[in-house]
This record gives sequence, C-alpha cells and structure tokens, in this order.
Amino acid sequence: MRKLLLIFIVFLIGVSGCTLFNQSKQRPNSKTLSRELTAHEKQLVEAGRPFGYELFRKTASQDSGKNIFISPLSVSMALGMTLNGAADSTKIAMKDALHLQSLGQESINKSYTSLIDLLRSADSNVDMKLANSIWIRQGFPVQDAFMETCKNFFKARIESLDFSDPSASDKINKWVSDNTEGLIQSIIQGSIPQDVVMYLINAIYFKGNWRYQFDESETASKDFYLPDGTTNKVDMMKQKNDLAAYISDQVQMLDLSYGDSLFTMTLMMPGQKDKSINKFVSEDLTAENVHRWISNLSKEPTRVEVPKFKMSYQILLNKTLKKMGMGKAFDPNKANFSNINPDEKLFISKVNHKAFVKVDEKGTEAAAVTSVSMGVTSVGPKIRTIKFDRPFVFLIRERTSGTILFMGIVQNPIQ
Repeated sequence: MRKLLLIFIVFLIGVSGCTLFNQSKQRPNSKTLSRELTAHEKQLVEAGRPFGYELFRKTASQDSGKNIFISPLSVSMALGMTLNGAADSTKIAMKDALHLQSLGQESINKSYTSLIDLLRSADSNVDMKLANSIWIRQGFPVQDAFMETCKNFFKARIESLDFSDPSASDKINKWVSDNTEGLIQSIIQGSIPQDVVMYLINAIYFKGNWRYQFDESETASKDFYLPDGTTNKVDMMKQKNDLAAYISDQVQMLDLSYGDSLFTMTLMMPGQKDKSINKFVSEDLTAENVHRWISNLSKEPTRVEVPKFKMSYQILLNKTLKKMGMGKAFDPNKANFSNINPDEKLFISKVNHKAFVKVDEKGTEAAAVTSVSMGVTSVGPKIRTIKFDRPFVFLIRERTSGTILFMGIVQNPIQ
C-alpha cells in the first residue's frame, strides 16, 4: 500500500469549492444548501476552481510519481488573509495568482466570511471545521486595521507570543492539532527562525460518512496496477448502488456522496487505460473540463471498486506559488506588505502545507493546514527616532579640523 498511487481525488471542500452543490439535475433527490450563493460568493468559488486545479497540476509536476493530497481551499484562505496586508504590485500579483482580479478586497473578505459559515453548517451529518489564526512576534507592531479585518472577516484568533521562547512553537502546534482533531500534530518544526515575525494559519477538518456505505465483508485483497507495470495487493472496497458517474474516452468519473449529499468525493482517472495519470493531470485536468464532466454525471445502477487508503502529505509551496505569478510576495526587495506594518520590509518567507486523508468503508476523515510565514528584512535604512528628553552632553566643534570649541552637559534645560 505504501507505493499506492492515488489516481486522483478531487476533495470537494478543497479543490472545487461548491461546484457540486448545484448539480441537482443528476441527483434530483439531493439536499440543497440552506440558501443560494450570493453573486460575490459565486465569483469567489468560480475563482477558486482554476486556482485549485493550477495549484494541483503544479504540485503534481513538482512531486511527480508521489501520492499527492492538498487543500486549495486552505491555501486560498491563508493567502486570502495575507492579501489584506499586501499593497500595490504585490497585491495585484497575489490577486492574479488567486484568480481574484475581478473582486475588490471588501467583496473578497465578505465572501470568505459567508462561505466559512455556509460550509460549516451545510450538512449536519458531516463534521466540517474551518479555523484561522495569526501569531505575532511579541513587540512587533501590526496595523490595527489589518488585525481587525482578519478578526472580523476570517474569524481569526490573534495572539502575540515571545517567538524566542521554545514553547511558542508548541503553542501554535497545539492550536493546529486542536483544530484538526489531532490528524495534523504540527506545522512548525523546532524553534521559530529569528527573521519570522508572523504566522497566518488556516486549518480545515472534515469527517463524513458515505451516504451509501461500503459493506466491510465485501472488501477483498486485489491487485492495484502501478505506473511501472507492477502490481500491489490492496484492500478493495466494493458496492453496487444508484451512483452518479460519467465515462468517456477522456475520463472515468465517479461521485460518492457524504451525509445528506451536500459534500461529495469525486474520483477521476483517464478514460483510456494506456494514458498515464501524470499525462491526464497535465493535459486534461482543467476547471473547464471537470465542470463539463460533472455536468454529464448521470445517476444509475453502478458497480464500483475503490481502494481503502490512508496518507499524509507535506509540501513547501514557495516554488509552486512563484510559478503561479506570486513571486513578488516572496521577494525581500520587492514585496510590499505595508498594510501589515508600513515601517518594516515584510515578505512571505514560507508557505507550508500539510494534509491527511483516510478513506474506508464508513467514509472519509481529512484535514489540512496552511501556514504563511512572514519574514522581515533590513533592506534599506530604517527611520530612527531619538528624543533628547533626559540629561545630555553637547559639543561645539569645527568639523573639518576636528577642533572642539566648547563642551557642555545639560541636566535641566530651564534651570
């Protein structure tokens, strides 16, 4: 199982936002959301789709041949918070990479707020958690407007910590563990680097039982065909049910619902067996294609086999996000995060992402954490402030020769 290649799972809460929520025509008995998405929410979700697929394609290219599992929603939300601190060309570059060019900052923030509330309460039979936090180096000044925005719109916990204290990383990691039900234990390894002044972190936890569960007695050891032509024995789950699926020369797609069917897992593999999964991801896996395939899903009696699996994945997203056009935000000389602190030269030093997923006969448990580390650089002179508001010495001198004409001390200017 350790060599198991995860063909590809589009995990709804991460990759497709609410794409499947409106596909009622192939599931006429599906429950719907408690309300319609607002125009701005729809724009945010629509922007999230191309961002998610591009992020996945580039991640898969970077880690070719490995199991991949990420949450674009988590990455998007952590960077969405950070976006509020960006200015000028840095903000433009980040919005372009996030595919949010058409939305103003207030609309972006409001949409994230309502989307968080909507996802949390979408299905009472699914445990869905979204949490945000900001951790600031003690003594580092941050604009009140930035903190208020993140607190009000992203419901972020904001805390100042002594980053030099070894227990600081433990406290942050405990928050991560608490908000992922222990599936992800930490996001910071060891002590906090001296140049890091802030962490902006998003955590997502999901647990849902299949709407139609697999019978454990039907699970059997079967061959799973690996890219190199060899096979592995895996625990293969089986069921026959009225399921939504789509099969073409390009793709084989299956939709498995959780709870009341608001959340689903969509599985896809190449339509033709001789096409590699890497080629499928790089050539066919686009937001437009997936949207078209989903629109063709039809619900009818279907026999399926799906392997049980459990995996953890971790990646540093710096290289990927730079390739997506966000390079300026990582450049100590060009980044502009003056809306966080106008007097310090801030830049994104790291975007760390961790994810975990477990799939079995009952359902799925998954979690993801994204941490945006903000570094500070000494590029350019700092503006100093000196107040002579206590006793001082003074000289009267000739500068070129160095001759000192007078020397004095002031104990009390009005004595």
